[in-house]
Amino acid sequence: MVNLTQEQLRKIQGQVSDGAELREILQNQFPDAVIYIIRGHDSFNYESYVKGAFFNEGQASQLMGKLSSNITLQNTYHVVTGTIGDLTNDRISDQKTGHALSNIDKHMIYSSLEGKLDK
Repeated sequence: MVNLTQEQLRKIQGQVSDGAELREILQNQFPDAVIYIIRGHDSFNYESYVKGAFFNEGQASQLMGKLSSNITLQNTYHVVTGTIGDLTNDRISDQKTGHALSNIDKHMIYSSLEGKLDK
């Protein structure tokens, strides 16, 4: 498990800007890259979902702090950590349900990660 450096993230961003798909870049070049996934659980509908995904633990913790301070939410949140390889091989599961993440969850994770490259 390795954290991506700023230089690696800039390289990835350049490849995405050139038209490469983030999922393929990460799976082929950085399968050991650590990702931090914030999972939400809707206490009303008993559904779990991806709230956000990050390459950086500090950014994930920052969002968790904001979410935890909002006492009007009917949702609970937790951080799931794994690698791109874990995500690819269905080795990351939801802590509330015990099920592997769905294809929709994976799509949301990659979309969230791609959004972080612009920042």
